[in-house]
Amino acid sequence: MKSINTSITIPRSRPVRGRGFTLIELLVVISIIALLVGILLPALGAARKSAQNMLCLANERQIGIGCWAYSNDNGGVFPPAWSGASDWGVIINAYMAASGNSTYAKKGDKANTEALQCPSAHISAGRLHYGASFLVLVNTTKPASIQLDPYQPDWAVRASDVMMHGDAAQQYVPNNDTFHGNAFAGLDRLDAFRVDSKADYYFESNTRNDRKISEGRRYVSGAVITWQQADLRYRHPGGDGSVNLLYIDGHASNIMRGEILVRNVQADPPPGLIR
Repeated sequence: MKSINTSITIPRSRPVRGRGFTLIELLVVISIIALLVGILLPALGAARKSAQNMLCLANERQIGIGCWAYSNDNGGVFPPAWSGASDWGVIINAYMAASGNSTYAKKGDKANTEALQCPSAHISAGRLHYGASFLVLVNTTKPASIQLDPYQPDWAVRASDVMMHGDAAQQYVPNNDTFHGNAFAGLDRLDAFRVDSKADYYFESNTRNDRKISEGRRYVSGAVITWQQADLRYRHPGGDGSVNLLYIDGHASNIMRGEILVRNVQADPPPGLIR
């Protein structure tokens, strides 16, 4: 009897080679990727600037908390913008930095809070990127005839309408850690105020003045400034530039160039100094 072969022979299959991309297909894919990158990059850049703007506003609100905390501990007056020995950033640093130190410090030093540094600053160096209104945080080095009394928050009838700090122009002094990147503590060129007498600082009529302020020069990277040119810096996006302002009541907002009015920078006068 013949045996039956029940084994099954499975034929070997030839390996299937994948079809490669043609040059045309590769160029199409590359073009699509380039198009997507071109669409996404501006959106990512705008999102980054928006995040920096929000952080700057948060910084200014924290500065407001520091000024109000100082007021609560010092007889109900705001700190001076400049005392001849230190500025408002140094003075309120003790209320803001984790170390509790009130000292001059370089950018990144643990003794210095990052809330004093704007993420949109044109010069990344410097410990202080914001300036104060000399009508609210006074300069205590003025001659006696024009020396203002420390400003008391309860003098502010329009606390939500009057600025006390804002983005400020930075000094350009390369290789100088003391000055490079720092703003002047006070905004000397915040519009134009007469300094003939104490009363000349406070014009009650200006509290209702809707004239647009003089915005000063347009600073470019590398511009050298002096204290006579210490004014606001429109370094945030929007139209022809915008600036973040902190108001006496502690809120902060973004203002477009050309929208700041005299009444927004004119502090309410102390009792007895209405003119």
